[in-house]
Amino acid sequence: MEERRIGGSPRDRRIGFIALTVGLVIAGGLGLWAWLAGDPWTAHDLRPLVALVGSILAGCSLLMAGLSFGYSVCGATHLETRSVLRRRSIPWHEIAAVEVASESGRGGTVYMVRVRMTGGRGSFIVPGSRSGGASEAVASAHRETIEAYRTGAATGTGTPGAGA
Repeated sequence: MEERRIGGSPRDRRIGFIALTVGLVIAGGLGLWAWLAGDPWTAHDLRPLVALVGSILAGCSLLMAGLSFGYSVCGATHLETRSVLRRRSIPWHEIAAVEVASESGRGGTVYMVRVRMTGGRGSFIVPGSRSGGASEAVASAHRETIEAYRTGAATGTGTPGAGA
């Protein structure tokens, strides 16, 4: 059976790399300024605050990179997820449910695919499945793809969606 990739297009990776680079350069500059600039007696009060802001900016940059660089691959026997910090392979029989989840905030609603594990072992968001704006249809299409592969593996047909 042919593998199917979710997320991680070259454009997404390029945007994530640019965001990561800019964020880390700014955070590094703030950190360097916080500890090396000015007279230590007069600028000392502001340095921890600037270092904290730089650390938060670096953390946000790494989070954006994780969301931009992550992707998943649906295979015949498992779902393989790849992100900046973690790679894992989950056999289809360990996945209990696949659902579309959403988070609303000031920037709008973000849709993503959430996978629930069997035996109450938790859940996780599938890397590459987050989509912002009014694109619930994109997240639903990702969910249907994963569900088709899971159903095909459960029926033993080896074909996504066959026998369902």
